Amino acid sequence: MSDFMGLVPLGNLAPSGHVFPTDHIYFHINRIDRSQWYLGTVEVPVVSPGDVWVTEIRSTRHFSDGRTDYSIYFAPCEELQAFFIHMSSLTGKLQERFSPPYDACEDQSTGDFQYEYCTKTIDVKLSAGELIGSAGGNEWQNALDLGVSDSRADPQPYAQPSRWTDRTRHIVCPLDYFTADVRDALRAKLGSHDGTVARTAPPACGEVEQDEPGTAQGAWFAKEVTRTYPEDPHLALVHDNVDPSLAVFSVGTSMAASGLPADLYYFDPADSGQVNRDFKDVEANGTLYCYETRDRFGEAPAPFVILLQMTNPTTLRTERLDRTGCGEGPWQFSSAYADYDR
Repeated sequence: MSDFMGLVPLGNLAPSGHVFPTDHIYFHINRIDRSQWYLGTVEVPVVSPGDVWVTEIRSTRHFSDGRTDYSIYFAPCEELQAFFIHMSSLTGKLQERFSPPYDACEDQSTGDFQYEYCTKTIDVKLSAGELIGSAGGNEWQNALDLGVSDSRADPQPYAQPSRWTDRTRHIVCPLDYFTADVRDALRAKLGSHDGTVARTAPPACGEVEQDEPGTAQGAWFAKEVTRTYPEDPHLALVHDNVDPSLAVFSVGTSMAASGLPADLYYFDPADSGQVNRDFKDVEANGTLYCYETRDRFGEAPAPFVILLQMTNPTTLRTERLDRTGCGEGPWQFSSAYADYDR
């Protein structure tokens, strides 16, 4: 417990790589110096959380600096699949088994980064508490990710289930599978990355799926882009995973035509009117809405607004408009808008 600062709930956002709420939690590892973020984290041991079989290992080699990190996929039973992402090293029998030839290797890109992914299927038994490697110790590796998918759980009620993998549709809170004493100690850590802000809204572990069919809230896919992953072109209109009272535009790359870069744009949602209206209240009734946003910690609105309109129950239009504040309108789209589908 002393090796990490905070435990970030499900549903974290980090466009353009993570436009949609994430399907894993983050153990934010202690930093070398909390006042110097770019110095990175200390290296900490990672042990097996139970008696499990490791079924797959993936390596991610970053072309920018040559470093490699690892993901491992493991299961205590057939119905339950779990994964660690961003391990900085493997030890013992896992390192021995993850060697060429690999099942597959391919180049991929997301955000501003390019990688080589290599995958290998294995079958290695681990005992609870067995050392399996380390996390942290790299400049850009801030956290160890943990996700759990349980095929026995009710599927997440996405508006368009076919857009999502079986794993994501059956994501559950990983903490629920630990023994009671560990589970309760971890729940107490849920909140911001540095442990200074707790998530107090239920469900405490956060949410992966926030779709509200027939409204603007939830995940949206760039028009004519058939692939869900990588997430970079897409859009999420959701609530923050630490403080759900905040609403946020999680914007990928597809609003570039109107000058809005991939980033997070926050606002305090209103329950009436056409300015900063909560996404769950935006419906396909012809109304055009305007948003005055800020960054996560900013006080002053950005020097632009975002226009939003549902053009029918399963399509949506957005655009950045350069002006100081929404005012009273009327507002109008130009030719630089972006369209999305459910």
